[in-house]
Amino acid sequence: MILNYDADLTEIFNPNTPRHTHFYGLEIEMENQGVQDGSFFTSKKEELDRLADLITYKCPFDAVAKWDGSLDYGFELVTAPYVLSRYIGRMDNLIDFCTDLGFSSWGGERCGLHIHVNKNSLSQFQIAKIISFIYNPANFQFVASMAQRHSERYADFSSSEYRQAKRVKESSRGNYARYTAVNLENKNTLEFRLFRGSLNAKTIYKNLEFVDALIHFTKGCNFSYGECSKWLSFYEFVRFHFKQYPNLYSYIINRMARIVTRAKTRNNDVPTWVQPFVAAYPDFLVDKAIKPDNIITKESKDETTTT
Repeated sequence: MILNYDADLTEIFNPNTPRHTHFYGLEIEMENQGVQDGSFFTSKKEELDRLADLITYKCPFDAVAKWDGSLDYGFELVTAPYVLSRYIGRMDNLIDFCTDLGFSSWGGERCGLHIHVNKNSLSQFQIAKIISFIYNPANFQFVASMAQRHSERYADFSSSEYRQAKRVKESSRGNYARYTAVNLENKNTLEFRLFRGSLNAKTIYKNLEFVDALIHFTKGCNFSYGECSKWLSFYEFVRFHFKQYPNLYSYIINRMARIVTRAKTRNNDVPTWVQPFVAAYPDFLVDKAIKPDNIITKESKDETTTT
């Protein structure tokens, strides 16, 4: 059964996560155009309820389905909070099952993938570093490339939000609407809303690794506030920990390779925002640490256009 959008999941999932341990909860929005009008025997709602029950039963984690006002023919699958390692490598069968049932998440702007992390594992200063990184105008192209979209309606990370983000150092919650790339309005969680919806397991793993890497990149005194706002410094952190973040690292290298190769093929200059990366890592295309693992989703070729 699909729960109401405003259902209190604290009655289902245990919200008392240990401090200093990062737990992640997923919200995967998906739609099924095949149930637009239901069938002769069932209504659209009844058919979606039936499919949601099948998916939550198949899910390898505790999960529920919730209605989402932005979706006409679908719902969001919401998981209980788990550590990163609990997810990686364990979602492939579930995702294949969803697509076999006719669900998709990539097409259009309405579907997103949201990742929650428990606030009690983050300091206020660390949250300020995180949102400074996400909303820094100098990082816009890189963050949009990682998110694989830029949605001003559902997950804005424009420069105007960056100016607001800088106030977080003086505020416990900040002046934010819910529909920004980093939502601070939830009581117990920080919500990353920037990612395009996907029913591709490796893309979901990449997004989880991005959030975990950003959290550890901004943690403690490893990097200054200013250094934490630079995407090249973040990349160097991921590169150093590539065994911990294989999907993310492979994605970044493949993304940069596509951008550089496309520019050279068309006899164009490499985009300005990529030039510092190429200058710092001139041999990145033959990096021996990388396994050439193209994780472009099978749901849409349009992913290659997001740079």
